[in-house]
Amino acid sequence: MFKLRKSLEILLLVLMATFSNEILAQDQEYEYAVVYAEERDFANGYRVTVDLGETPEQIKLGEEYSEILDKKKSLAAVINFMAHHRFDFVQAVTTSSSYQGTGSTDGPVFFFRRKL
Repeated sequence: MFKLRKSLEILLLVLMATFSNEILAQDQEYEYAVVYAEERDFANGYRVTVDLGETPEQIKLGEEYSEILDKKKSLAAVINFMAHHRFDFVQAVTTSSSYQGTGSTDGPVFFFRRKL
């Protein structure tokens, strides 16, 4: 899980670096959320983790969202939950890892933002 998070942090930094300075200046009026969804077996849905930032308030709210979403069996339900909390969908990527060439898929990562 640690390697996955590091990879996703690097990916997020690369994505942000592609924006021009003008776009970054405009985006400062937004707050962002990263939602990690790791597949469990079919009957148990997804293990969901929400990252809202690093302040104590953001960490607490992210943990609350994670606890609620961890019970969802549908990715659409995860996206709808975030939309209900005024987050706009930005992008999704699928992460994958390989252990001795097995090439297993870990799951999707969703990027959201909302106006402050």
